[in-house]
Amino acid sequence: MNDTTLRNTVLGFAVVAAAFGATDGDLIAETVAGGLAGALFGGLVGAGAVLLAWRQRPQDAAAERGEPAHRVNYMGVWLALFVMTAVEVGVAFLALSKIAIIIALLLLAVWKALLVALYYMHLKFEPRRMWALAATPLPLALILIFAVLFEGW
Repeated sequence: MNDTTLRNTVLGFAVVAAAFGATDGDLIAETVAGGLAGALFGGLVGAGAVLLAWRQRPQDAAAERGEPAHRVNYMGVWLALFVMTAVEVGVAFLALSKIAIIIALLLLAVWKALLVALYYMHLKFEPRRMWALAATPLPLALILIFAVLFEGW
């Protein structure tokens, strides 16, 4: 990553954050000063967030040195996803209790989502802070799953 990319990324995030901040400031204070204060604050927060998170990834450093990047067998992952989808279709027609079918389908869906996130979204090769960012909505997903599971009980 070069300095131009960093500058453009910081500028882009600062402009977008400033626009959101200006809107928020205008809604709160309903004056020009409120909008300007919100834009300034939003721009600083947006630029600061990029600068705090900006760090070269190991695969980017390897690419700059001419080393090969991580090799992933995408067709193997696709085949695993295809097989799990076929298993899901088969499980749906089994003569099991409704709760057993739902739990089996949920486990298969979680496993498939993990494969997609690890390989197609490249989280397997990212630093842990990216994992934390990707895992942030998981508690909400669990709450929604359990709400649907126990809705009629």
